[in-house]
Order: sequence, then structure tokens, then C-alpha cells
Amino acid sequence: LSLYIGVFLATIWSAISTRTVSNAYSFAAPLLRTAQTLAYLETLHSLLKISNSSLPTAMIQVLGRNLVLFGVLAPCPPAYSSPFVFLTFLSWSLAEITRYPLYLSKLFSPTTTTTNNSHENSTSLFSSIITMLRYNAFLLLYPSGILGEIGIVLACLPYIKEHSLFQLAFELDRDRVARALPALVSGTNGANGDVLRVIVFDFSIFCYCGLLSYVYFGPTMYIHMIKQRKKHYASSKTA
Repeated sequence: LSLYIGVFLATIWSAISTRTVSNAYSFAAPLLRTAQTLAYLETLHSLLKISNSSLPTAMIQVLGRNLVLFGVLAPCPPAYSSPFVFLTFLSWSLAEITRYPLYLSKLFSPTTTTTNNSHENSTSLFSSIITMLRYNAFLLLYPSGILGEIGIVLACLPYIKEHSLFQLAFELDRDRVARALPALVSGTNGANGDVLRVIVFDFSIFCYCGLLSYVYFGPTMYIHMIKQRKKHYASSKTA
């Protein structure tokens, strides 16, 4: 939680101190990288039933964010100044700041009753506030986070294509391939002369597929949270 608070403050300070939203990465990325690395523990906690979090939901969120942060954004310096970086960092940090306190309050809530009414009232007020934030802030933060992630990928794609980032390919002798598979090589001259370059994995195509996945996973995650919200308020009314 403290790491995400640090990310939020660093992101805001980057805009205040430089009067622009283009420096969020240099200010907040070190803290966010640490926070997102530790976020893998959430999937472990869910797997071991330490928490009540859904394992598929936790995996989608953690892996999706880390792919954007470590796999797409980190190796593309020209995209560091994109305003979508500021939007994403702000959305991610606020989403976690509103989520972790509720999780911690449930985890460490006292099981014994107390006679201190003022303490009970203050605890109840705090619990009500963090619960309200948890089940309402996502209505804005999820869409803004998804928009930011998509914007980051689009900002990084030109650099990924230009530098053939993470591309897996091998080269073959053109003459040998032409003799074995004349239909494959026929009519292709290529820039490498006698060398035929075969691309096995193209990261830019992978990124395009990732963008398409938001069509499914974006609404799926949002609907999941809407259902959790309805479930919470329904149980509150019957309590």
C-alpha cells in the first residue's frame, strides 16, 4: 500500500514540479516497478487461499499490467513522455490505494468486542469510507486505466516496429530454399540478397493481439467488479 501511495504522490508531483504530465515515468516508475513485482504475491495468496481474491481475476490484472509496464513501456524510451503514462500510473495507484485498505481491514479486523464507543465509531466510519471508495472508485478508475494502457501500447508500437523489438527470426540461404520450395521464394528479391529472413515471432503483432484482447478482458473485468459491487450492497441491505 505504501508503495502505491508513493507512486500516486510521485506522479502528482511530476506534474506539479514540471508543469507537464510528460515526466511521470522518470518520477514514479522505480516505485511502480517494485510495487508491480510484489503484486505477483497476490496470485500466490489467491492460489493458497490466503485471500478471497479470484485467482483468474488476479492473474489477468497482474500479468496484464506487468506486460504493459515491463514488456511494452520499459524498453521504449520515446514513449516515456506520453500523457497516457501519467494517466495509467495515476489510475493504477488510485485503484490500489482504494483497494488495499479494505483488504487489510478485513484481514486484521479484531474478533473481540470493545467497550470503547468512540473507538468503535471511528473504526466504523473508516470502514464505511474505504468500503465506499472501493466499490465506487473503480467505476472511473478501471476505464481510465484501460484507456491509459491502450494509449501506452499505441505510443510504443512505432518504436517496437522500427527496432524489431523482441522479434524472433532466423536466416536461411535463399538458393537452397528456392530449390526446395520454389513457390515460396519465387518472385521475392528481398533486401538481404542471398539471405531469406524468416520471422518466427513478431512482438508488434503480439501487441496488436493484446489490444484486441481488451475487447474481451476489459468488459469482463469491469462486469466482475459491477457484480461484486451489487453483491456487497445487496448484503448490506439485508444485514
